[in-house]
Amino acid sequence: MAVRLADLLAGLSRLADLGFGLQAGEALRSCALPPGSPGRSTCPRTTSGRPSTPRCCTTSAAPATPTRRPGSSGTSSPSTSPAGVRTPRTRGTCSVAAIELADAEGLAALSMRRVADRLGVGTMSLSTYVPGKAELLDLMLDVVLAEEARPGADAGWRAGLELRAREDWALYHRHPWILQISPGRALLGPNETALFESTLRAVEGIGLSGSEMVLVVSLVAEYTRGAAQSAVGAAQAERRTGISDEQWWKAREPLFDKYFDPARYPTVTRVAESGAFEQPATDEEYTVAVARESFEFGLPRVLDGEAFVAARAAEPPAGSEGG
Repeated sequence: MAVRLADLLAGLSRLADLGFGLQAGEALRSCALPPGSPGRSTCPRTTSGRPSTPRCCTTSAAPATPTRRPGSSGTSSPSTSPAGVRTPRTRGTCSVAAIELADAEGLAALSMRRVADRLGVGTMSLSTYVPGKAELLDLMLDVVLAEEARPGADAGWRAGLELRAREDWALYHRHPWILQISPGRALLGPNETALFESTLRAVEGIGLSGSEMVLVVSLVAEYTRGAAQSAVGAAQAERRTGISDEQWWKAREPLFDKYFDPARYPTVTRVAESGAFEQPATDEEYTVAVARESFEFGLPRVLDGEAFVAARAAEPPAGSEGG
C-alpha cells in the first residue's frame, strides 16, 4: 500500500474530527472480538444521566466526546433498548453494535437504522455520534484492526511478516465483511497506521529502499487478502445457497462422468489418479479445506521470495570490492 503523507494526515484528521483517537481505539479492542472470545467482556451499563466510559475491555480510556450540535446540550442520557437494557451512547458502543451486526448478517444488512435499533435509539440520535454510514464503516474497520497482534521490534523480518499474514487471515475470518471494503482508499486511522508502522519496522534495516519496504509488505498483505477471499467465499457458499460441497459435487458427477474424456485431458487424469483432489485430512468442507491448504502452502513460498529480495538487497554493489 503506497502511502502519501497528505493521505496519512487527512485520514488521521478525519478520525480526529469524529472524536476517535488512538486511545479510544485501543480501549475498544476487545469490544470488537466475537462474543465469548477470550478478553471480551460485556458493554457497560449505566443509570446515570450521562454516558460512561466505554469499558468494554479491561483497559481504561476517556469516552469519546460527541460533536456538539446546534440546540443540543452537549450531553446525552442512556436509552432503553427493546429488551429493557440501558445502553450508554458513545461512538464506541455505536461501532461495536455495528461490528456485531455486520459479523452476524454482513454489510448488506448494515444501516444506520439497524444499528440505532440495536442500541435502542432513534436514527437521528445515532447521527449525533456518527454522521453517516461511510464514517461508521471507517470506525468499524479501525476498531477491528486493533485486534491484530503487531510484529515486535526484534522479531526479525520473516517472523514479523508471517505474523502479520496470519493475523490478517484470522481477522478476515472473524469479520468477513472487511473483504467487501476496498483497500485502495485506506482511511489510515490510528490503528491501521500503527499496524502499518510496526510491519514496516519489521523489514527495516535489511537493505531495502523505502519503496521496496512498502512493496514487500504489500505483497504479503495482498497475497493473504486474496487467499482469505477464496476461503471466506467457500465458507459462505453453503450458508448462501443451502447446498453443501458434497451435494454440489454429487449433482455434477453424472455430467462429469459422461463428458470428461481422459484421452483428451491426460495430465488432469494422472493428477486426479494420484489423489491430488482428495479431501484434505480435516472436518472442514472440501472447498474451505482446499483454500486453507492453499494459503498454508503459499505463504512460506511468498516469504522465500521475500528472502531472495532481502539477500539481493544486502549484497554489495557490483564493482565495490577492492575499491
